[in-house]
Parts: sequence; structure tokens; C-alpha cells
Amino acid sequence: MLIEKKIKILLIVLIIALTGLVYELIGGTVSGYLLGDSIVSFSLTIGFFLFGMGIGSLLSKYVKKNLLSFLIYTEIFIAVLGAFLPLLAFWAFSTTPFYEEILLFLLLILGIGIGLEIPVIIRLLTQKEEIRVSVANIFSADYVGALLGSIIFPFILLPYLGISDTALTMGTLNLLVAALIYKEKENKTDKELYSLILASLLIIGGFFFQEEIMYDLETSLYEDNVIYSKQTPFQRIVITSWKGDIRLFLNGNLQFSSQDEYRYHEFLVHFPLGALKYSPKKILILGGGDGLAIKQIEKYYNV
Repeated sequence: MLIEKKIKILLIVLIIALTGLVYELIGGTVSGYLLGDSIVSFSLTIGFFLFGMGIGSLLSKYVKKNLLSFLIYTEIFIAVLGAFLPLLAFWAFSTTPFYEEILLFLLLILGIGIGLEIPVIIRLLTQKEEIRVSVANIFSADYVGALLGSIIFPFILLPYLGISDTALTMGTLNLLVAALIYKEKENKTDKELYSLILASLLIIGGFFFQEEIMYDLETSLYEDNVIYSKQTPFQRIVITSWKGDIRLFLNGNLQFSSQDEYRYHEFLVHFPLGALKYSPKKILILGGGDGLAIKQIEKYYNV
């Protein structure tokens, strides 16, 4: 029975670490997408998140009783805030001039919540075993969870779920942790149960409506009408159209406008081909995924 409880606690720590790291990566990804400077975005995201965890660890010493109830409410708070982090970030960027400040504040608060949990869990586990063993086990699970988060975010979560559903999925995991703690708790309260139900309804609603809201907010970031948007395994693709002008954006950065792209591609194609002393029949294009170099090459009928 004791071993089973220890395994559950370590599983909880692993999930907390996994979701925490994914929230960090979501913050950096959204910020890099909106601002375009991924180095600064990820540096500030990681720095403020870890600083928040430090504050949370410091504040945990003031939590002296009802440790399980405290963990339940903390997990619920992290679940809801983390689940709607991309939505709040897009809202801040499209409606206020304080996007960076708001995002960093949200990440700081998330970090504080996660920083509060680990010391409290260590105290719970040390009631059952020697502190030396407890600390070793908990931090091992913590680092394994962080590794899992760093692997599945870029290769599975972001490419196949997208940024908003990834956040909602992580929020769901945090809610499952809260529910597991609630189940193991002896003196359950109606307040804890109602909080779990309310948070669950919010996240379920997010799965149904957040994508539509995110699309509206993303559309407001562009001057022209968004006619296509998709998160691929490699980048965020957005295509806009206005009075015959088609524009392609990758990760929020303009790649071309159909009104003037020819100025680039004509120089790219006609100068090297015009310098040849023969008419080539085969041409290898490296890159050129937008097809606009091919558009100019097709003017050479021998190719």
C-alpha cells in the first residue's frame, strides 16, 4: 500500500514537471510567433518562469496545514491558467500595448504555482520515508518529466494538436492530478469537488470554442482577410488576400506579396539563366517551396 502511494506521488511529480515545461515552451513559441524574435522570447520566458518557481518554493514554507487541499487548489489554478495561456497571449497582443508584460506576468504566476507544489510534495513524502530518499526520488521524477515534455512538444504536441489544443491537453493533465489527489484525500469537501467540476467545464468548453476564438484573434493581427491558416510540423502558415494581393506569412513573418514578389524572383532566375551560353533543359531548384521561382523558369520553353 505504501509503495503504491509512493508511485502515485512520483507519477504526479512527473506530470507536473511535464506540463510545466510544456507551458514554458508554449509561452516562448507564442511570443516568438507574435514578436518574431525567438531568442529573446525564449530567454525571457524561461527566465521569468524559473524565477516564479523560485518565488513559489520560497512561499511554500508558509503552507503549514491542509497540504492535500492546497495541492488540489494549486493544480486547478495551474490547469485553468495554463490551458488558456495561448488565448490570453493572443488577446493581449491584439487588444493591448502591454503584450510582453502580460505574458511574462502570466508565466511568472504559473511558475509560482509550480514552484509551490514540489516542496509541499516533498514534505508529504518525507512523512513516509527518509528525506534523503524522498528528495532523490522526487527530483528524479521531476527531471524525467521535463525531458518528456521537451521531446513531445516539438515532435508530437505542436505539430499534431496545435498551440491551443496542446495547452488545453496540459491543463487536462493538471486536472487529472488534482482529481487523483482528491480521490486519495480522506476528508473531502464539497468546495474541492465543485472547483474540480467548474475547472473541468471551463477546459471542456475551451476544446469546443478556443480554436474559433484564437482564429478571430489571429485574424485581427493581419491587415487583410485570412483565407488559410494551418499549423504544420514545421511552421505556422497564414495566407491573406485583399483586392488581388495574396500574401504568405510563416510564423507571423511576411514571405511574399503577390504584388511585388516578381522583383525578387526575376533577379533570382533571369540573371543566372541569362548568363548561360546554352539553353538548359533541366534545372534543379533547392528550396523554392512557394513555387514562385518556377513561375519565372517556365518562361524558358526549353526547360
